Amino acid sequence: MSSPSILPSLAHALSGSTGTAISTVATYPLDLVNTRLKVQRQLSPSSPSYTGILDAFRKIYATEGGLAALFVGLRADTAKSVVDSFLFFLFYNWFRARRLHGRRRHLNAAEELAIGAVAGAAARLFTTPVGNVVTRRQTASMVGGEAGRDGDKTFGEVLGEIRREKGVLGLWAGYSASLVLTLNPSITFFLQQTLTKRVLRNESWDSEESVGPGMTFVLAAASKAVATAVTYPFQIAKARVQVGPGKGKRPEDKGEGEEGYRLSDRTERLAKQENLLSEKTERLAAGAPKKSPSRKGSETIFGTVARIRREEGSGALYDGLQGELLKAFFSHGVTMVSKDVVHKLLFRLYFAILAYLNGHPQVLMALLRVKYAVASISDKLSVQSLREKGSHMWSQRKEAAETAKAAAGSALSSGKEAADTARVAAQSALNSSEGVVSNVKSAAEGALGSGKTILSDALENGQKKVFEK
Repeated sequence: MSSPSILPSLAHALSGSTGTAISTVATYPLDLVNTRLKVQRQLSPSSPSYTGILDAFRKIYATEGGLAALFVGLRADTAKSVVDSFLFFLFYNWFRARRLHGRRRHLNAAEELAIGAVAGAAARLFTTPVGNVVTRRQTASMVGGEAGRDGDKTFGEVLGEIRREKGVLGLWAGYSASLVLTLNPSITFFLQQTLTKRVLRNESWDSEESVGPGMTFVLAAASKAVATAVTYPFQIAKARVQVGPGKGKRPEDKGEGEEGYRLSDRTERLAKQENLLSEKTERLAAGAPKKSPSRKGSETIFGTVARIRREEGSGALYDGLQGELLKAFFSHGVTMVSKDVVHKLLFRLYFAILAYLNGHPQVLMALLRVKYAVASISDKLSVQSLREKGSHMWSQRKEAAETAKAAAGSALSSGKEAADTARVAAQSALNSSEGVVSNVKSAAEGALGSGKTILSDALENGQKKVFEK
């Protein structure tokens, strides 16, 4: 990160995360109710637990321990929201500053949306496991059995339970939905900046110029409400993926008892035509629930949305929308107003520190000494490390040269030995060839002498025979 843009980005990140912490605490009960409304069809398909926002507040307060039940999982959700907001504002303002650096004063719509989406994806990568734990704890009382005690478990216990159920990658269940939902902050900030430019009638507006807390609240809240309405079906899908399967057995998980008995539509129709169904079988077939297709672990977020719409109707994709819009309106409005206040306080604190240092030069000199001492130590360490690296390289070079010299000497001596061996072999071959030549000569002389003897004997025999005749 470049130094001109990292400090303003850090200021926005600190102020934004502080504002998010305030709004999270203020609106957490509404967030808990909204989460339960999103998943109640999945956890209680036959009899939804709540009929609306007020009914959910009343039942949770009356049956789960009073006011404290409305804040189950608050600490984990606040920590997750603070980290998420810090990373988002850090990445968003840094990407935006880098994009604006040395260019025009404003970005087009595609650039604004892309920057928000990338910043949101980077932030959610770190906070999705925490979000899964928070969702489990918020909906724990709606699930029967062992899972129903998740609300009483610690953060680490719920995290370990998710890992045992789905594996390590299960900790990031719903991250694909988070990638789609990065459109939410993208649309929010794009609309907020567009509306702010219209209000100020200034196309070159930047984030350092304020429109006042009241107008900031209205513009931020309205922008967040619009973005939430657009992306709400994906929020439903994400919450259902994070919370896991419902407490009731699905028809395909039941045994061979009467409650799980179901004929296929085609078989039932053919049997009725042939009058083959008994009265009891007809009653069981009519009362048993239809089998829903099994869910695949690799189902995408778009597939989840399509399945909910196909199995439960389009209305299921907007369960709890009113409460979510209300929460988004106040939460984001409070966040942005608090962010602006904290951002101004950080700047005032920065200038106050500068003024104090200017009025107390001894403190400034002490800080400068510390700075220079740290810089000097780092320089020495770097010089020392360079020297060590240089000496190490020099020793390696010397060792390599000595090794090469020894290899060359060995090769030279080996060459001499090979030459001597070749010379001895040649001399031996020469001596052997001389012996062979002499043997051949002796054999030839012997053969010649034998031929002469044979000829002389033949001549004598011929002469004797002549004389005898």
